[in-house]
Amino acid sequence: MSISVGNAPDKYSSFWLSVIRIMMGAVWLHAGYEKVKSPDFVNGIEQTLNKMLSGDVPVWFSSLFHNYILPNAHTAGTLLQWAEVTIGVLLILGFLVNIAAIGSIKLNAMFFILSGWMSAAGWTLNLLMIVIGVVLLFASGSKAVSCDKYFFRRHKFFRVIFLNKKTLY
Repeated sequence: MSISVGNAPDKYSSFWLSVIRIMMGAVWLHAGYEKVKSPDFVNGIEQTLNKMLSGDVPVWFSSLFHNYILPNAHTAGTLLQWAEVTIGVLLILGFLVNIAAIGSIKLNAMFFILSGWMSAAGWTLNLLMIVIGVVLLFASGSKAVSCDKYFFRRHKFFRVIFLNKKTLY
């Protein structure tokens, strides 16, 4: 039994990159779903953010959160939980992978800055997810088994943007 995908020279790595993309999507979907099903998340987001901002957070980031995010904490919490679900679904389906990867990188960078001081586990997990997001963004093999491949491969402009490919598979 062969697990190769496509006819590209990197067909085996394409398979494993697609598996990593799907697993990353599952992590985002699970995290978002847990937040959506718990009404305590949105109601307690302001206290959580205040605790995170009380640590070793850069001044510019802290002022950004105090001026814009905390006054709108309920809306920010709702957007955050649905952003996590959306990123998870997009990564699992392989639809708009580059956009989902950029969202993943941005959210993990925010979590890294906010809660990196709290524990080594949070610091390393967010950094690892940033690195995986960058790999998914730039590796064309991560889109080998995806909806993007079937929707965008016929048009050169979209193929370059969404599949990181100049030629067909």
